[in-house]
Amino acid sequence: IDSTGPTTELSHYHDKVFVAHSGEFSAPDNKVYVYDIETRERTQEIEIVDSPNSVAISGDKLYVVGGGGFNEPIQIGSINLADFNVEVNSLPISEISGFGPKIRANDGQLFLLADGLYTYDPNTQEVNKIFSEATSPYGLDIDEFTGDIFVCDALDYQSQGTLYVLDQNGNEKVSYKTGIIPNSVLRIK
Repeated sequence: IDSTGPTTELSHYHDKVFVAHSGEFSAPDNKVYVYDIETRERTQEIEIVDSPNSVAISGDKLYVVGGGGFNEPIQIGSINLADFNVEVNSLPISEISGFGPKIRANDGQLFLLADGLYTYDPNTQEVNKIFSEATSPYGLDIDEFTGDIFVCDALDYQSQGTLYVLDQNGNEKVSYKTGIIPNSVLRIK
């Protein structure tokens, strides 16, 4: 798939792939590109949030999180996967901040990683901080079978990081030392 420029994350739904296009640092973008899986052709560009950084599917919606850099508010947008209708919400900077926010979904619940780990209710736009131990939260993943949440902490970006394994309520189950700047988790069954 030719995405023509910097992309951050992608997700698939039926016969479509959705690619968050963050743009360049000096020229940020605000689009999600839609590709047909079979033809690999771009079928649509959807304007959504500034500097889209992360995507997650929950139910019939694709959630996209962006912004959060240099005191910009974090924005969460949703795309209805049936009709591609777009809705965007800005979270107040006083409530939540963080550079390069991530979003994940599990069993109908949305989790947002910024300056800590939050749950996010798209119906009320309410955020609730459930974990704040990470110094520099940098990566987020969820095991869809166990519900375990993995938070990668880059600490000072120069020394070994930490991987926290949490339950669905944000309670720490165990933690591990990692290499420098941990960003993702590979689970092997």
